[in-house]
Amino acid sequence: MTNLIVKWGILLNADKTIFELLQMLQVKGKLYSDIEGAKVSIGQGLNLSGDYYVDKKKIIQFDFLKEAAIPIMTNDDGAVFELVETNKFIIDKKKINKSKQNILSDIGIKMFDSDSTKKIIPILILPRGVSRHYCALNSACAYSSSSVDIYDEYHSNNDILWNLWLFCNSSILWLLREISGRKNLGGGLLKAEAIDLKSLPIYFEFNKSKEIKDIILRIRCREAYATIEEINSEEHKAIDRIVFDYLRIDKTKQVEIIRMLTDTLLARSSKSKT
Repeated sequence: MTNLIVKWGILLNADKTIFELLQMLQVKGKLYSDIEGAKVSIGQGLNLSGDYYVDKKKIIQFDFLKEAAIPIMTNDDGAVFELVETNKFIIDKKKINKSKQNILSDIGIKMFDSDSTKKIIPILILPRGVSRHYCALNSACAYSSSSVDIYDEYHSNNDILWNLWLFCNSSILWLLREISGRKNLGGGLLKAEAIDLKSLPIYFEFNKSKEIKDIILRIRCREAYATIEEINSEEHKAIDRIVFDYLRIDKTKQVEIIRMLTDTLLARSSKSKT
């Protein structure tokens, strides 16, 4: 438990339940860097200025942009559990010739140089400024603008991906993000950083591939509800059931964890109104 005490001291002082929960996670789970068969890392989106972003209308208007358009997830895409397409794109400079680059410069569009970053396309995307909790499968093969990104250089099998997605959409992970994040941004917004996930065991061998795939198929076509409403959805209850059962958390503790998450969300919401 030593590493978690150093990095998560604020959590350990919060409540006995949180302390016990962190101990349980460390025993049952793995840090992102210890996942066998994968090379997972955690970071943050590209953080580009607005003049890099191009919408679909502009892509249609300038036909030569189609082959150079790279999808990027922004706030315009909402809070989705699977990202299948984006509303905004960035333009790959390497695929635009000099004359076309001049056209884009004249209309105020900056081009993205992939050599300027070591970041790769994430496999999962979570909000960094949290109004609604969710973790999105990145089926669109998009970058994110400024989200918390989970990468896997090995593009590992679906079981690893789905196990990560499931836990990142569980009440336990949402509660830990709520407690560890900053709430002094105004408007009731939670700032939950990439570094917070780095010190948590977030990988668990659930061995429930069929069940997880069924949940994904049910939830993929909609956005996350307001979080208090989402935790009462049938899909979220199914997610929590797998996680709670795997961790062998009894019914009393399950109720306590959900209550703590709900109370934290209500307190944040109340703060935003005052």
